[in-house]
Amino acid sequence: ILGQVTDAYMAAIQAKTSGPRLKALFEAAIRVGKRARTETSISKNPASTSSIALAQAEQILGDLRYKRVLVVGAGEMGLLALKGLQHRGVTQIAIANRTRQRAETAASLYNARVVDMAELGTTLAWADAVVSATSAMEPLFTQPMVAAAMAQRPQWPLVLLDIAVPRDVETAVASIPNVHLYDADALQSSLDEAYAARQAQVPAVENIIEQELDAFTNRMRAMVIQPVIADLRQKAEAIRQQEVERAMRHLPDVNPETLAQLQHLSHSLVNKLLHEPTLHLRSKGQEEEAAVYAETVRELFGLRAVNGQAESMIRKP
Repeated sequence: ILGQVTDAYMAAIQAKTSGPRLKALFEAAIRVGKRARTETSISKNPASTSSIALAQAEQILGDLRYKRVLVVGAGEMGLLALKGLQHRGVTQIAIANRTRQRAETAASLYNARVVDMAELGTTLAWADAVVSATSAMEPLFTQPMVAAAMAQRPQWPLVLLDIAVPRDVETAVASIPNVHLYDADALQSSLDEAYAARQAQVPAVENIIEQELDAFTNRMRAMVIQPVIADLRQKAEAIRQQEVERAMRHLPDVNPETLAQLQHLSHSLVNKLLHEPTLHLRSKGQEEEAAVYAETVRELFGLRAVNGQAESMIRKP
């Protein structure tokens, strides 16, 4: 989901449809997601049967990047397994499915090779791990089939991850030496434990959300105040320039040094007069009444926002 939000944000930026407020909202949401992942362990516990299955395989085989994996079934669970393998950097993947076209489509997405269902027995001798997730009514992997494959590699462990219901692997397969079988029931137990561990992290994540929500709210209030400060200073600068020009018309012979002093004096007066109001407005930008203060200042000083700029309403001399 965090990736989807990030993609949506980038698409909005490219389409130039993200204004300051939406930009701030996206950034806050992405920051919450990243903090939740780095400051808590909520993402360290697998959230699906396929991810639990791959985690079990890693416990037996270690790093899967250098292992060979067979995925049987190109339905939802099979595709999730393929996605998980790709995320782990596995490059030697084979996929089998009763409908070959569906297997070929999945293979093209996840850089896998297609094997026929009739080749499952021989492919077992090649694989380090098998993820089976079909809707077959009878087991695909029988005890004799797996035993025959293991006879070709007796010292080479084989992890069978049966996430199908009903089972794709006969329970008797578990008795074969060096075969590690995990069925849907065993994986569900691990999934329940992982879910409980994730739930235990929810309060910490909610605390992060509260922190970021407060920061976002303050930012939104500041976004109301900041344009007012800019408009106020813009109007003050326009008045300053206007009055200096008026004075210069009455002092045609003024030398450059005096003009520089006059400019400095007028700048200093404007800055000193606006210093305290600016600080006060910025502090009010952290309060709930920020919008009220902003509107009050606009009314008091005759500020009107026009495309983000102040309409100074200064009369020509």
